[in-house]
Amino acid sequence: MLRSISNRNFERSFVAVSEAVNCECRSFQTGKIFNFCYINPQNSSFIGRKFDCEHLEILEDAGLLETNFIFSNLSEIPRNESEFVFVSSTSNDQFDFTLSSIKCIREFYPDQKYILYGLNLNSSLVNQLPNDPNFEFRQYYNPVPKPVIMARALKETGAFWWIEPEIALRKPDVIKKFLEKISSQASSIVSFRSTHQFIAGGLHPEILNFYPGSSLEALKNTNQVEVSVLFVTRTQQTVNILKWWTLCSLTKSCIQARSVDPEEKPQSPARPRYDLAVFNLLMLNEFQNRENYFMSDFESSFVTMKDL
Repeated sequence: MLRSISNRNFERSFVAVSEAVNCECRSFQTGKIFNFCYINPQNSSFIGRKFDCEHLEILEDAGLLETNFIFSNLSEIPRNESEFVFVSSTSNDQFDFTLSSIKCIREFYPDQKYILYGLNLNSSLVNQLPNDPNFEFRQYYNPVPKPVIMARALKETGAFWWIEPEIALRKPDVIKKFLEKISSQASSIVSFRSTHQFIAGGLHPEILNFYPGSSLEALKNTNQVEVSVLFVTRTQQTVNILKWWTLCSLTKSCIQARSVDPEEKPQSPARPRYDLAVFNLLMLNEFQNRENYFMSDFESSFVTMKDL
């Protein structure tokens, strides 16, 4: 049993500890056993509530239970700019933004490989996609969590730039400048835009039952980064983050968007999305300091479509 969490006991919600529990799930495909309880990477005594084993097949299909990691850190990634891929996803209501975003990327990288994942995209819109030898389209007819799309892209590419439809690339040589700045100390997932909202404001107690052991002060004083623009590489840390992010996305009690901050209004329109808060929680737990996974130097290189 996990210690109970409530808004009345705000601070304890960040240090929930699990007693001994069966965290194992067995694959019907391979018979292998996998852990479905999150273990805080900084303190192995903090063990979260077990996620449902019914989600194991989705993780397997996405490659999130594999151990063949391509890189150990960012210093090992290729230095040839042409090897990097742009990846995005779109739906019917995002399609116009997607075309604009692709156009902005092609202004600076006309020959770079671009993979677009469609979320049940209408055939009439599919027909409007670029006729480009370096453009590839993948269609999904059922809802797919964002981290699953990223995981499947990693199986193909090893490293990519994730750019969502509402984002426009506005400066040249971003890849070159990024490669000049990265080091082995940087995280295997890097964000380039900040929300200017604290992580704690987007969390609720149930999330912290699944991901225990976070520092209250760190969560209340660390701004979230956006997932709209990311550089993602296939390392053990990346796969772990995508695994636990996916499991929350598939678990109703984890995705409820009630804030853990007792001072925040329940219907606040500025409240961060649950998926963004979970991503930031996992990143902070893994890499400890936001400076390890956020590059502010590139923030002006990417703007939203409304700011064009």
